Amino acid sequence: MPNKSLSDSAIRQRLAEAIGRTRQNFIDDLIVKIPEIEGLQARINARSNDRDALDQLGFLTHRMSGIAATVGFPEIGERAGEIHDVLSHFDQSDRQLVGLSQQLETLLDLMEDAIVDEM
Repeated sequence: MPNKSLSDSAIRQRLAEAIGRTRQNFIDDLIVKIPEIEGLQARINARSNDRDALDQLGFLTHRMSGIAATVGFPEIGERAGEIHDVLSHFDQSDRQLVGLSQQLETLLDLMEDAIVDEM
């Protein structure tokens, strides 16, 4: 049977296509995540010791920080990573709550911008 190895250009094209699909899936996921993050933010603002909301937000930001840069959104990844770090040391003080809210607003703005830019 003959060797059917792919050429370098074919491999690069397939990789680019896969990254493009992953990027589109990421954007589609952002559309769903915005209201989810807003809801978690409201819960945390109402009750800063809402462990379930804090954990869910930590999980979302951890996942987002891991893939965002790979699919071309490094600012979203950086901001999500910063929020995840804050949540890992969150002491529920008013100062941290205000800072978290500001960071979440920035993240949400970046997410909305990414969606608009891709349309």
